Parts: sequence; structure tokens; C-alpha cells
Amino acid sequence: MASTTDCHGKVTTVGVRPTKKLTRMGDAALTPAEQSELSFLKRMVNEKQDAAYSHSPASSAKLDLYYARDELKEYVSVLRVKGRNI
Repeated sequence: MASTTDCHGKVTTVGVRPTKKLTRMGDAALTPAEQSELSFLKRMVNEKQDAAYSHSPASSAKLDLYYARDELKEYVSVLRVKGRNI
């Protein structure tokens, strides 16, 4: 490991790589249960979207899609508050 000093007296280390990945505060992976819930909610949004934009949608299809999207958005928001990396 070599060190140099610049004209302002600042010491710089040359040739050293960080050994640890830098992460943000609270950066955490999803647990298996959270991954499962997130996958389920995404699948529900996809299904409701297909139903809402089909050739002959049910009268409540757009409302169902709205609620599915809202539930997914709320769940993702809660996970981000917990510090989950999504």
C-alpha cells in the first residue's frame, strides 16, 4: 500500500480497493415471504389488467384493476419504508 501527499497536505492511498460493498443505510434484501407477497400482487395486477383491457371486460374490471394497483403500490411503499431494496 502506497501513500502520497498532495500540495494541500491531504494523504491519498494508492492501489487500495474497498473490500466491502458500499450500501445505503437500511439497504436490505427482501425476505422469502416478502418476495412471495410481491410476486402475488404483481400477478394480480397483470391478471386484472388483462381482464380490464380485453374485448369484453366485466363492468367492474377497471375498478378491480385500480384496487390491485393501489394494493401493490401500498405494499411497495411499506417495504421501502422498512428499508427493503426493491
